[in-house]
Amino acid sequence: AMLFTALLLAASLLTPTAVTTNVYTPCEYQKRVCECPPSSSACYFHLRIESTRTFSSYQLAPDKEGRLVRARGVSPVAYHFSDLGTLVPDVGAKGGGCTTHAEGFSQLNCTEPITLDCRNGSSDSVLTLNGITPGPTLISSAGQTIAVDVVNDLSVEISSIHWHGLLQNGTPWMDGVPGVSQCP
Repeated sequence: AMLFTALLLAASLLTPTAVTTNVYTPCEYQKRVCECPPSSSACYFHLRIESTRTFSSYQLAPDKEGRLVRARGVSPVAYHFSDLGTLVPDVGAKGGGCTTHAEGFSQLNCTEPITLDCRNGSSDSVLTLNGITPGPTLISSAGQTIAVDVVNDLSVEISSIHWHGLLQNGTPWMDGVPGVSQCP
């Protein structure tokens, strides 16, 4: 996996409040919003880009730093919508304990299946950040320094991160297409 860090300086005309701390802001797998505490001067986020199958649940396991990530070498469990509109595992589904959601996917350390393609039970590939698409919203306050570690778990593709809500005036290399306005 390729690891690169993008350092973003949040510029603002607003006067930032007095801050003195740096904090690692966990952005757990499949968490939709990750927020930097307003009292911090700098925040560090960790994102993982990977290819995920829709209508599939993956087993989660701790990585080297203890963060829950998708377990490697464990087959995902295929799901479909029942006639009642609930997600149920396919008949004969096996895969790391992710074959039931009676207790909830998070309590089983399994991912919630992505159903964005709306074709019941069809499994298509989709790119995710921390197991969701679109990726999580990262929230910070004016004047904070933001560092984002991005692990590229795509097997053969390069990737870039496109930021919304952050002015990239004079820093086109921090946002864009690899090989065009950003180094590959």
